[in-house]
Amino acid sequence: MVEKAVISKSYRTQLGVMGLFIAFWCTWFLYDGYVGYPHKRQIAREFAQFGEENKLAQWPEYARERGWPDGTQGDPGYDHSDMDLFVQKLIGFGLLPITLMYLFSFGRSYGKWISMDEQGFETSRGQRVLFSSITDLNTSRWQT
Repeated sequence: MVEKAVISKSYRTQLGVMGLFIAFWCTWFLYDGYVGYPHKRQIAREFAQFGEENKLAQWPEYARERGWPDGTQGDPGYDHSDMDLFVQKLIGFGLLPITLMYLFSFGRSYGKWISMDEQGFETSRGQRVLFSSITDLNTSRWQT
């Protein structure tokens, strides 16, 4: 009699969802590090320059022309430091290998199985282990 075990759909779903979830955050941090924060930094620096030149009355029109916050509800932006940008990039690139690991595992788990018959085990990759070739079985991990 042949018994066959396949990777469950719920496990594959977990791998895929976690991979996409971490990919979202990876993208978010990298976007902020390369696009979002530098853009906010530019707005904040130009706003500060307008303040230094005593031209704040002209800022709302200047900002609206560029589609920026006009400062009617406070400061239009935050001047992110180089460290802010570095940390965003660091987190984004730190999450990248984790994302790839989950997505690779998700893709690799498709169609995997292991079966057992009266003579031994066989995997979906064509590997076969006969019961007669097993000489020792380490059960120490099973005891815990």
